[in-house]
Amino acid sequence: MSSADQYKAALIDTNRRIDTGLVEQAIEWFREARAKKATILCAATAAAPPPLRTSPATIVKGASFKRDERFRIMALTDSLPTLTAYFKRRQL
Repeated sequence: MSSADQYKAALIDTNRRIDTGLVEQAIEWFREARAKKATILCAATAAAPPPLRTSPATIVKGASFKRDERFRIMALTDSLPTLTAYFKRRQL
């Protein structure tokens, strides 16, 4: 099996193990927070993988795009320049 096939098999296996009930619960928490105009706090360190460090920006961009109600997310991170650059690139 090639490394690409191994990667694909591992990815499919990982997706099968995702508890969709927990995903639905998290989605509901985000909906409630947005409806209440609550602030969501996200924590990550500079040592975290880049997708984790920029997840607040990704959430705000994807979940608030062209919507009347927007997410309020504050990143608690030791890599503020990374998040600032990400936001500027996306022109939020």
